[in-house]
Amino acid sequence: MKKTLITAAVTSLLAISFQAQANSLLSLSAMQYFAQKCEKQGGTSYVSNDQGRSLQPYSAQDMASTLKHSKTTALLNASMNGQRATEADLDKYLTKNQQAEANKMESAGTLRCKR
Repeated sequence: MKKTLITAAVTSLLAISFQAQANSLLSLSAMQYFAQKCEKQGGTSYVSNDQGRSLQPYSAQDMASTLKHSKTTALLNASMNGQRATEADLDKYLTKNQQAEANKMESAGTLRCKR
């Protein structure tokens, strides 16, 4: 019984760890989505960690590179921890949720598009 409890606790922690990485990836994916949309409108996208008081410009290309590296790291970590996660599943999750996350980040003042 003690082994089962420990195994369940470790499995839960690993799932939480991968979910935390997925949430970080979702933020990056949302930023890339936002930048692509902004650039199509002829603007420059900006990110802020203080509700827009200071802004740092970034491009969709910057986010694509960062996202690719982060996805590889997350999938390697999951694999090393015995979790089953595929890039296709991760991409499906990100594609499904990136627009809503970008909208949320824009509403919070984290993302801004200036033309």
